[in-house]
Amino acid sequence: MRLQFPTRVSIPMTVLFAGTLVVVQQFQHTGFAFSLLFFGFTVVSAITFNVAGGMSRPSGAYVLFFALLTVIAAVTLKALVGEPADSNLEDPMLTMSVYTVGSVLLLGTVILARRLTGEVHGLGNLLGWRQVNLTFSGLGCILVGLLIFVLDFVPLGLPASLLSALNQLNVFLSLGLILATVDVVSRSGGRRSLSPISIFGFLSAFLIGLGTFSKQGMFTPFLAWGIGAVYGGLRVRTIHVVSVIVSLFLMSSVLTPISQVGRTLAEDTSLVHRLEIAFSLAATLQQTRETEDEAYEVSVSLEGHHGYFNRNLGLGDRLAMFQIDDDLISWTARNEPVGYAPVGYYIENLIPRVFLPGKGENEINYSGNWYAHRTGGFLGSEDVTTGISFGFLGECFAIAGWQGVFLLAPPFWLALFIITDIVAGSLRSGPWALLPMLYFAHLAPESLVGGLIWYSWYGNISLCLAITFCVYVAPLLGSLIGAPLAGGRESGKYQSAAIGSAAAS
Repeated sequence: MRLQFPTRVSIPMTVLFAGTLVVVQQFQHTGFAFSLLFFGFTVVSAITFNVAGGMSRPSGAYVLFFALLTVIAAVTLKALVGEPADSNLEDPMLTMSVYTVGSVLLLGTVILARRLTGEVHGLGNLLGWRQVNLTFSGLGCILVGLLIFVLDFVPLGLPASLLSALNQLNVFLSLGLILATVDVVSRSGGRRSLSPISIFGFLSAFLIGLGTFSKQGMFTPFLAWGIGAVYGGLRVRTIHVVSVIVSLFLMSSVLTPISQVGRTLAEDTSLVHRLEIAFSLAATLQQTRETEDEAYEVSVSLEGHHGYFNRNLGLGDRLAMFQIDDDLISWTARNEPVGYAPVGYYIENLIPRVFLPGKGENEINYSGNWYAHRTGGFLGSEDVTTGISFGFLGECFAIAGWQGVFLLAPPFWLALFIITDIVAGSLRSGPWALLPMLYFAHLAPESLVGGLIWYSWYGNISLCLAITFCVYVAPLLGSLIGAPLAGGRESGKYQSAAIGSAAAS
């Protein structure tokens, strides 16, 4: 069996799943009104996914990750551990109402976006990517991505503004891993998913994530390899199923504790020292897990802040953005919205400092950290550096209540979907849509309004630059080093088995 991206989900099966979960929730003493709202959110999200074309387009991927990683996965896991779905929430009905109304607005936005964009072909098709050797192009991207990362640590006297711009536009490492994986799967007829180049890209990205104690950084290589393998049409065998299970175990039981504990031990240290700390934590994994559990209990007892689940579930807690947003939404309902100033701040941040030298001076730095201090319970009063993630709809409500949900969510969603779909194209247009899919796995569930504004502009500028680089420059750069690894074999002149089916709708 070859892997394929889903282009639609069965609505009757979705209704059966959501209805069954409602029944289970009633036995677990979940409020019936809450269960009905969750049922509506799930069914509407499934319809929206189908209308968006499923995973054949970036907008469909956004819908999937938004629905699954904000609400559905967390509420389902809540039922599996035997806890009421509306427990450990400050205002469950209001928060679930915000998300259910948001799902209806998302459906309307997707319908409008599809009408405005129609069939999309993307920049890659315009530049003639199919004649490109994807192995060499992938290697060239990996090398450039590593170079940009290294420039942050080597004192070459480069302007800080230049380094900041390079980092903001640096999508090359992830894209290189995707392209290398797509190529080896396609060239092997779906029998292999690893090559020396893809392994090199995977390890490079993973070690950078491990050294920064970033869960997103550590998990991204797994996801990049996975979507590249699916796009290429990997033939599933037992080893692949085992690999996925092992990867999920590593992410949940090994990498998550290392990330949580390591970031408290490695402030202002070199990457090498951070990696030493990470490997030390891995060597004493049981102790690392106990330290993580103790920190969780201290947070609950001293700060009065409890997660969505009654006990620490590690990676499972990362699926509970719904509960994080509940803190923000309920706080706003008890107090007052913060106003539209954050939107102006985010738009102003799009302007390069060279054109706006005074930007950001004497202004509030709107961020998850700032919102966490307003809601209380997350951070100490002196902590102004720890990043806290809130969701898009949570901030829309925090900005202007229900007015913010209705007035802010649709236009920013619409801009994101139209621009990204046009630039990336569909999967029928090539593998370029895989990169925004990769980033939407993080952006959709846990991004403020500023995240969507930033990606709609700079994210797509990065994608344009990356596609152009992959077509014209990266193959030449990669061929200088990669010819012995690739064996001189041509690639790129193919039609992946997964492309046509994934873009059929």
